[in-house]
Amino acid sequence: MATPIPPSSSSSSSSTDIIEKEIFNSNNDKSYTIKKCTHNALKKNLKEMFPTPIQDNDDNLYVVMFWFKTDLPMSGYSDKTETERETQASKFAILGNSISTSIIDKGYWSDFIDPMSGIPSLTRENANAIFVPSEHGHSLGIEIVDVGCCQVMVHPLWKVRAFFSMVVASAPLDVILDSVNSNFN
Repeated sequence: MATPIPPSSSSSSSSTDIIEKEIFNSNNDKSYTIKKCTHNALKKNLKEMFPTPIQDNDDNLYVVMFWFKTDLPMSGYSDKTETERETQASKFAILGNSISTSIIDKGYWSDFIDPMSGIPSLTRENANAIFVPSEHGHSLGIEIVDVGCCQVMVHPLWKVRAFFSMVVASAPLDVILDSVNSNFN
């Protein structure tokens, strides 16, 4: 059974609409948040990343932010942390591909951002930009810690013991929710 919790309190003046509460799976090791993109700088960055698919229709542009709970803090570097980071990235690649494919199969556009590189996964050849977390964390309601070598997204409950990743879709909310819920187990 999913348990709703309040969204991150990092910004009450954000111009991003919160569409769904943050929801945790009953096993409490992963969560997701769906947000409609209304923040102009975020929309601009996403249009640069995905130039062809979302130029004409950004009215239904959403981001689905995924978090996987980790054993080790993602704010440090060690062989064990790197192994866990790679494991989580592989898990997300499977999930992101399944969700995006499900949305595409319903006649809409979707892609996911490779969390290790910051570039689109399904449409790499069209990528004109990378996703830079520090530029958009505020508009997404995410606290970000700069640890020098990288930026670490801070989960509201798990703090830096979480791996962050993101799906982007231009589709009605019910289509996105159906695709997420049928693949997020």
